Amino acid sequence: MSIFILSPILLLIVRTDSKRKIVKISFITILATLIPILLYYGIGWRQIGYRYALDFAPFLLIPLVIALKKINIKTIGILVLSGVLITWFFIFEFLAGL
Repeated sequence: MSIFILSPILLLIVRTDSKRKIVKISFITILATLIPILLYYGIGWRQIGYRYALDFAPFLLIPLVIALKKINIKTIGILVLSGVLITWFFIFEFLAGL
């Protein structure tokens, strides 16, 4: 399951100011953390969410907060609400399949 499907607010990272040094360092840290995660053989089969993304989630917040300064509050609310609803849908679908 894609991290961007369950948390669509993370799509706003593309609107961040990528010229800032803290954002560049954050992206490098995310990449350095992501490479071993992707090469690990057991990233989960039947799970809801992205538990291995917790390793680099704090570094996702840095560019996200910078991008949120430019975004309308209604857009942020819609993205957060859609993420909650999508997650609930997949949780109920997962539980019904057991």
